[in-house]
Amino acid sequence: MKVGIITFQYAYNYGAVLQCLAMQRALEILGVNSEVINYLPPKSKQLPFWRGWGISKGQCFKRVPNRIIGLRHGTAARKRFDDFRSEYLHLSSPCQ
Repeated sequence: MKVGIITFQYAYNYGAVLQCLAMQRALEILGVNSEVINYLPPKSKQLPFWRGWGISKGQCFKRVPNRIIGLRHGTAARKRFDDFRSEYLHLSSPCQ
């Protein structure tokens, strides 16, 4: 029997990716052949760069350190997530 797993694994979130991996491994232990349906959400319009900084709530200065870290290390972190997915998850061909 072959089972398709559909979950929100596309996010750059440790919990989402590890949950998907755990489900896949649990099904393998039960003897079920599984594949993660690689759903990619449609591209959305690019948001302005100031979105998420907390300007309207007056929290701009609190979020600056996290934003700088994200700008500096974000690309490498996303690449590592993508590498982990491709190495450990049995992904289907991308679909929308």
